[in-house]
Amino acid sequence: MVKLQRSMEKPWLKDLPPLGKFRYIDLYAKGRTALDIGAGLGWCSDYLEKKEFEVTAFDLENDLRFMNIKFIQGSVDHLPFANQSFDTVLAFDVLEHVKDEDQAWQGIARVTKKRLIMSVPNSEDKILRRYNLTYKHHTDKSHYREYSLLEVKERLESSGFKVIYLDQQGPVDPVFIAQFLKPNAWAPFYETAIRFFGKTGLIRNEHFFADIYAVAEK
Repeated sequence: MVKLQRSMEKPWLKDLPPLGKFRYIDLYAKGRTALDIGAGLGWCSDYLEKKEFEVTAFDLENDLRFMNIKFIQGSVDHLPFANQSFDTVLAFDVLEHVKDEDQAWQGIARVTKKRLIMSVPNSEDKILRRYNLTYKHHTDKSHYREYSLLEVKERLESSGFKVIYLDQQGPVDPVFIAQFLKPNAWAPFYETAIRFFGKTGLIRNEHFFADIYAVAEK
């Protein structure tokens, strides 16, 4: 069942990397072995290891800050592990960078034993485009694609997964509005005011979410 729900956390604290990703690990990581695809500096790999997972980090380049983490170098559209699978697989901010999308999805499905936790950039920016704006990630030249909620759901299900969580996250902070108000010298005042009204709930962002997070299981 797809749960379309948003965190009840204060919106200005939601999904601050890597803390937001840690929250998904706390809620959904399962089993004892884990593969962190697109591990980057290794923050999530280290967090999983501290939760007593046997962790393998996987990425194009070895930029790990944690020398105790097992690392394998490669691309997600050519995943190794022919005879190995992992209880929990992370794929945060990965699939948008892969040219061979079909091969990547097949590989992720093959190496996931129990649960997949992932995120991709949100493609839905219709409201923003009305104001000649877009998400920053839409200008990222390393991205081959972005995704809608429906596209993520269909991709997961066609890859043999059951979706247990799917939603937009990573709200755009309304304080950016201060950059467009005049006079410019008053920007710090505007920012303080917007933050105050945000805390009281009078200003809310219910439309602009930069990312899509999904959790699925085999």
